[in-house]
Amino acid sequence: APPAAGPRPAVAAQEKKLGPLFIKFANPVEIQQIFNTLNNEIGGESINVMRVMIQSEDWEKVKNFARLYDTFLRKDVLVPLAGRLGEKQPQAEAIADEVLKTFMAIDKAAKRQSRGKALELCDKIEDLVKEYVALKPGGGLDVRRLEADKLGLKD
Repeated sequence: APPAAGPRPAVAAQEKKLGPLFIKFANPVEIQQIFNTLNNEIGGESINVMRVMIQSEDWEKVKNFARLYDTFLRKDVLVPLAGRLGEKQPQAEAIADEVLKTFMAIDKAAKRQSRGKALELCDKIEDLVKEYVALKPGGGLDVRRLEADKLGLKD
């Protein structure tokens, strides 16, 4: 049997070895690349696949896909990446928690076969990813500070 269909970015993530261990030891340039990958998640293939499943009311697939997507997006990327964001960590963790609650709500909407609610929650996932991407270390990227944070060094 062919492997279960999971979120496409998960495959891309595996190709880039994106995950908790990679993120923990990523250098500042790689952190920027991780944020670029997250930015591609907005309006990307995975969220659109979930919308198609919802539109076609394939509720079992929606529930399974939401669980997989939560693992690949939140657990494997957002949570470990939050630990690399220094003073922005609490904000990043709060967004990751909200992503979990939203995926749980999608599961609940699928159990109730509520297409409108499930589609609304897909939009919320995208909005949360946008909020998270906004935390990207920007133009004033302090490479030394990021490296010091990674090593647990204080001023």
